[in-house]
Amino acid sequence: MNASVHLLRKVLPAVVHLRTQIDPSHRSAAILGTERAGAGVVLSSCGGLILTAYYLLIGADRVQIECLDGRTLEGRVFGVDYATGLGIIAPVESGLSGLVLAPAGELAAGREAFMVASTGEERPVATGFAMNVGPFDALWEFVLDAAIYFSAPNPGLGGGPLLDMQGRVAGIAALSMVHAGRPTVVFPAAGSLAMIDAIAKDGVYRAPIAQGWLGLTSLTIGTHVAVSGIFPGSAAEGGGLVPGDRILQFQGHGVVDRATLYRRVQQAGSGTEIALQVRRGEHLLDMAIRTGSVESYFA
Repeated sequence: MNASVHLLRKVLPAVVHLRTQIDPSHRSAAILGTERAGAGVVLSSCGGLILTAYYLLIGADRVQIECLDGRTLEGRVFGVDYATGLGIIAPVESGLSGLVLAPAGELAAGREAFMVASTGEERPVATGFAMNVGPFDALWEFVLDAAIYFSAPNPGLGGGPLLDMQGRVAGIAALSMVHAGRPTVVFPAAGSLAMIDAIAKDGVYRAPIAQGWLGLTSLTIGTHVAVSGIFPGSAAEGGGLVPGDRILQFQGHGVVDRATLYRRVQQAGSGTEIALQVRRGEHLLDMAIRTGSVESYFA
């Protein structure tokens, strides 16, 4: 790779391996499993907090942190942000080697960068460049205005850092989609600033319950959104949506893709009654559903 040996010696100790165990009764267990593993990166500018992908931490209270030097530490979950896809852990011991965040928007398209992951004992590295910075929407109800699309596949488990050529943390590797002919999706690390500020002020981050959420998975098919799955006990289930429904309209306006649907539901806010027009087989249905919140659902 083009990064110097000195730079690698600096960044590799800051990447840790994470293991979480989730109570089988937690709502996330059936979706994400009861045992999860991934990577994280220690941040030097905020007292050694560890930044990672949020799906590793949903439903977890404590985390096992495995360092490159062989130490195993205990960590506590300090924040999960469902809007940015990021999570933060605080280790019980201080003094871990850390890195700084890159300025927001620093890693523009075409910029060279490298990714460090974890496989447990090793910290594999992949080099490449930012192919694009743009919108991202997922199968589950998640949308970002500006995700980073990185050219190289993630060489290990998710949650590790994408670093610029100065060793600053630009993002957190979330999804490797190279198998589908698409790049690795990276969530911008600057999205963690609100969490970091809240932790510095209050000792913990509590995500505001403001955005609306239905609790479904979906696919964009043609010019409509098809419901592919429903979260048990969610607003979508309570409102009568079922897999196979095609959502045609939201509040009287056409829904052409799932990103549009996700954003409109979020903007409606939690606890708001919304009107959907749905095609179910040969029938058109007008449905009224009261939105929920993802924070309350997975609390």
